[in-house]
Amino acid sequence: MRSFDIRTFGAGTLAAGVLALAAVLLATTNAGAASGTVRMGSAQAGTGGQATVNLTVENVGAPGLGAWTVNVLYDPEVISFAGCVAGVGGICTSLGDDTVRVVGALAQGRLGTTTLAQITFDCNVVGGSDLGIGLEVLADGTLGDPLPIDAVIQQGRVTCTEGTSPPPGQSTVRGDANCDGRTNSIDAAIVLQREARLIDSVPCPRNADANRDNGISSLDAVIILQINAGLIR
Repeated sequence: MRSFDIRTFGAGTLAAGVLALAAVLLATTNAGAASGTVRMGSAQAGTGGQATVNLTVENVGAPGLGAWTVNVLYDPEVISFAGCVAGVGGICTSLGDDTVRVVGALAQGRLGTTTLAQITFDCNVVGGSDLGIGLEVLADGTLGDPLPIDAVIQQGRVTCTEGTSPPPGQSTVRGDANCDGRTNSIDAAIVLQREARLIDSVPCPRNADANRDNGISSLDAVIILQINAGLIR
């Protein structure tokens, strides 16, 4: 049986290999966190109507988006919170009279653009409200030790104009998830698709929230079918 002597490889070759391995491990350990842009959308609606905006994280590189806690700040003298639909892995809710909080986490980091939430506001008076972004947590998907994402923040704005009609293409009919002015089984299907994460959002989230619990789930689909069947109004 042939034996190997470490000296066969040469001390210089062995040392070079050890140093190269150490350099790779060090580079992996000290790899920088991901970067990206946190963007709040803008929208316009007439007074008495609703404006819906998206909160997104865009252009996130490896290892991707892993966790977030984002506060969206608004002027309650101009607009008020009407509803919120969180993206995959998230939860969103009203926090006081002037803040919407969006939180979430993913087991594996997500690259590129992720919609964190679709937020709907009621326009109460003519005017404008900036939509500020307060980042409490924005971390990447590093296994075992998520690192802060170096993010650029792009704030949004809701502008409220004269008028009492909903924005074009929208309705205020309870259960009308697709904004076609009617409540029927198609709306229930859209809600179930959203619940199953087959689609990211619905056209009219406030209408889709048929039970008015500030969320969209299969319970809303049941209520929509009951409305369609004439069992409730």
